[in-house]
Amino acid sequence: MGAYLSSPKVEKRSSDLSWDEKYACGVSGMQGWRISMEDAHNCILHLDEDTSLFAVYDGHGGGEVALYCSYYFADVLKQTDE
Repeated sequence: MGAYLSSPKVEKRSSDLSWDEKYACGVSGMQGWRISMEDAHNCILHLDEDTSLFAVYDGHGGGEVALYCSYYFADVLKQTDE
């Protein structure tokens, strides 16, 4: 069947990630029809003094790019001027 299962995995995994006096962040994910979970996320309450980052990266058929983005996007964003 390629990248798909014969039936979806519908178990949801949820967790509270972090919180402070201003924000609370949690995630929930479900694998679905894919052979493995392909999504990734960031929950960074204090990217810098004035910025938080909440992001979901959809694997679209491969989790490697989603994981790459979750590892490096925050650093790239901090290096931008605007």
